[in-house]
Amino acid sequence: MGREIVRQESTIEPGKRSRLWFDEDIVHVLEENTGTDKIEVIKLEGCNSKEVQLSGETFKKMKNLRILIIGDAIFSTQPQHLPNSLRVLDWSYYPSPSLPSTFNPKKLMTLKLAKSCFQFFQPLKRLESLWSINFEGCKFLIELPSLCEVPLLRHLCIDNCTKLVRIDESVGFLDHLSYLSAKNCTHLESLVPCINLRSLEVLNLTECIRLKRFPEVSGKMHKIREIYLDYTGIIELPFSIENLIGLECLYLRGCRSLNQLPHSVRTLPKVEVIMGYGWIYSERFKLFEGEEKVISKSQVSPGAMMIMDDKGTCVTTCLDVYYEYISPNNVLQLCAPNLHERPSFELLFKKLDQRQCLIKDLSIMASMESSTRFWFRNKFPKITLCCSEHHAGYLMYFKFKVIINDSEQFGSSCISITQRQQNSWRQQVLVCDIECKEKAMVFSEHEWNEVKITCQVEFPRAELSHSEMYMPSTPSRHGFIKWTHIYVDKELNIMDDIKFYYPWRNEAHSYYFSLPRWMRMGDAEEHDS
Repeated sequence: MGREIVRQESTIEPGKRSRLWFDEDIVHVLEENTGTDKIEVIKLEGCNSKEVQLSGETFKKMKNLRILIIGDAIFSTQPQHLPNSLRVLDWSYYPSPSLPSTFNPKKLMTLKLAKSCFQFFQPLKRLESLWSINFEGCKFLIELPSLCEVPLLRHLCIDNCTKLVRIDESVGFLDHLSYLSAKNCTHLESLVPCINLRSLEVLNLTECIRLKRFPEVSGKMHKIREIYLDYTGIIELPFSIENLIGLECLYLRGCRSLNQLPHSVRTLPKVEVIMGYGWIYSERFKLFEGEEKVISKSQVSPGAMMIMDDKGTCVTTCLDVYYEYISPNNVLQLCAPNLHERPSFELLFKKLDQRQCLIKDLSIMASMESSTRFWFRNKFPKITLCCSEHHAGYLMYFKFKVIINDSEQFGSSCISITQRQQNSWRQQVLVCDIECKEKAMVFSEHEWNEVKITCQVEFPRAELSHSEMYMPSTPSRHGFIKWTHIYVDKELNIMDDIKFYYPWRNEAHSYYFSLPRWMRMGDAEEHDS
């Protein structure tokens, strides 16, 4: 009935009606240039006819046109004029690389030019009413300039702009922006250096394969709910991710270059991490377990801990490591082990897995328990701590404490990501060096000091999928510590000042360790067995 009322406005000439929606009527008006100031709405869904012969002056007479929606129609030429009265400009396959120079979009609220050859966008102060921009599929768009003069922008979509290489920094500080999507921008290497988008709810950067870094978050973002980084080249997330207070879902599926999460992600009260590497389904890890974690701001060198596989090959050297507790009188510190000085790491792990305890020039104390003990006198020796674990989860939270004479010296922790394949259980070895600080106090030369190192591996809770809840054969998502040990390099320490305790021995007394001469590096191979 409404359409018939509009048709009765002019039964003969469509250009004198207020609304046009029939393809034939619209093509007639555009080709014959019969438009008038009566037209307020044009909606051309799709024209299956031949190319529309657009007159350059077609829209000049439509001074009251408010909504212009054009679908998949093909036009012979570019529009030379657009009405300044437009509030909605939705033109797929827009035939011009820019908007007409005479266009004054002071009333424009929605600008959508999807899949067009549009390549130059210069926002002016006249865009003060604009709240939605959609340049999806604009394959010639190389740069998105400053949007400072678009203060009310709420929705920004630049999906599939495969040649886009730069986004102006101003995009990171739009107070009203609630949705930002740049999916499949395959040449985009950086979003913006910094963001403080207090109204942002959804950020989608899926399949930005060259995107390596996430922006620093300079202010608290309480409204953010979802961040999609699936199949990006992201290497690391900043510590300032803790400012994403409202974050509920962090999607990291297929992020094969990401080897760690910042410790600060555990402080987010609602976040779930959704990950997947070759799995049929994705796993949702709940990092927040109901009680807040106290995070120390004292950060150790990121390379102070390493993750190696069970062959002694370094998997990653970039973990986020933190001191969770530091004693006021602490004299110890963490540092990264020098793998070049450990030529027998591969053999070491193989032997330890078989409970072999002595390997050439190394003295070792291994245990299936989560703690190790040894005694020293004089100066604390330089030792390497190793912890082997098995698990089926992606995320791992490892922490340990060093206690000397029943006094805790420090506690340290790190978070890592394991990239595993379907139905595979992977053994990892966490390695770090512990040594005495320079000019640190020397302990008693004659009295023995007891050292206890406790290790613990935690895994965030994995949410089961609907199908898993009814599959009794589904493997456990939990892990376990397989063995922990320390070893001391004979060249760097005085072995007479160190003694070890073996938990699996029946003797109740301590065991003083000494290496036979034949076990030194380079001696006869017949003794290796």
